[in-house]
Amino acid sequence: MRTKNSFINLIVSWSTQIINILLQFILRTVFINILTTEYLGLNGLFSNILSCLSFAELGFGAAITFSLYKPLAENDEKTIAGIMNFFKKVYFAVGLFVLVAGLSLVPFITKLINDIPDIKYIHLIYALWVLNSGISYFLVYKSTLIIADQRKDIVEKNNFVFKIIQLVLQVIILILTRNYVFYLLVQIFVTIVTNISISVIADKRYPFLIRKRNEKINLDILSEIKKNVCAMVLHKIGAVVIFGTDNILLSKFFGLVIVGLYSNYYLIINTLTNLVGQIQASIVASVGNLGVNATDEKKIEVFDKYLFMNFWIFCFTTSCLVSLLNPFIDVWLGKDYLIPVFMTVVLTFNYFLAGFRSAAATFNNAFGLFWNTRKLPVVESILNIVLSIIFIEVFGYIGIFLGTTISSLSTGTWYEPFILYYKGFHKPPFLYYKRLIEYFLVAIVSMFLFIFVIDGIPFSGLGGFILKFLVSVIGSNIFLFLVYFKTKRIKYIYEMTGKIKEVILRKV
Repeated sequence: MRTKNSFINLIVSWSTQIINILLQFILRTVFINILTTEYLGLNGLFSNILSCLSFAELGFGAAITFSLYKPLAENDEKTIAGIMNFFKKVYFAVGLFVLVAGLSLVPFITKLINDIPDIKYIHLIYALWVLNSGISYFLVYKSTLIIADQRKDIVEKNNFVFKIIQLVLQVIILILTRNYVFYLLVQIFVTIVTNISISVIADKRYPFLIRKRNEKINLDILSEIKKNVCAMVLHKIGAVVIFGTDNILLSKFFGLVIVGLYSNYYLIINTLTNLVGQIQASIVASVGNLGVNATDEKKIEVFDKYLFMNFWIFCFTTSCLVSLLNPFIDVWLGKDYLIPVFMTVVLTFNYFLAGFRSAAATFNNAFGLFWNTRKLPVVESILNIVLSIIFIEVFGYIGIFLGTTISSLSTGTWYEPFILYYKGFHKPPFLYYKRLIEYFLVAIVSMFLFIFVIDGIPFSGLGGFILKFLVSVIGSNIFLFLVYFKTKRIKYIYEMTGKIKEVILRKV
């Protein structure tokens, strides 16, 4: 049942993501043709500021998700209701904080922009971003229960329907009015409706939530949540600094145009990250269930399979990204929107690092090992921000992303699996470090191999890009197959594809 739920979640997530990707690119194309690059820069800047304000969430989402695994497995309605009632209060407070703190920054928002562009209503635009972020917390907490119950596909379907509605309405609004404020008002309206819908779905699936709306949380569980949140606070600080400050630094030192150019690349990388990340998201609840029921040997066996499949996916997608990013941007938007090749290498390698680390992080989170890694994000975030500012003087805006690379390699890349093995598997992590060196070498060779291969294809335009895409996707997988076809690990890929096919046929 664990495997079945994971793959159903995966197939649903991928299907909705692919359609969403196509619509996102249509919306971005309309956006660029109607508005200016500076508006893209505002999008990136304001989203980074609000990701910083999301620090107020303090990691309650992850901590409470972990606390739900056991009562869900035991069908303990009283405990589940108590946890969810507590969760409701927490997220209501978080939403209020984001609104108050975010709106208090309205008078100072232009201080973060180098060379303020000729854009009307910048302060109002920022306030609308804050409003959308703040209200998103008021009902969305119920989706956590559905996801923890291994039914993320339900949440994905709900979000997908309303995301389609939002994208279509925003395209129409831009074409008819050319007004960015109306564009944001559509986003706010859909956010409210989406969260109301998932709340209704959760109440129907778990009717005891209504009957037990006054149920108090168990004090032992509350104590456990507080301990995990204390650890997750530091994780949130790290996430904010590492992933939430790039656009702020770019805007402050280099202006909104650079933020706008980078945002197109970020859209592609983040889209692929979300698509591939559905694998982790689709199985994380199953991993949590595994942590409750399985032996250490079984945990290691599952993790080794997951690590190899995770590496394969991120290795071949990284090889495709690094060789296809600039050709795609050239075909899609034109040469004026290109960035230096060295920056694409740094961005895609950071994508690979984050993806590779996600294997150990997924298991750590599912096993509730927040406390054991609590100091890591603080060290990594301090190192990240210091190195980024130093590297700006040497490498320009590329230095911001090199800071992320070095800080990740020197901290979490080795420390997260160290904690997982010693605390989660109760084994030394020697095998993991051997795998890490091997996988990194293979990934680096694959990246540079396909940079040269794709660069050597003389064709341009849409036809040339399609040829390069096919060569990159097929070639990178052939390369990995040639490296690993004599190893026992290759059977993991056969198992994965076979199970995906089985679930697809069953769903059809």
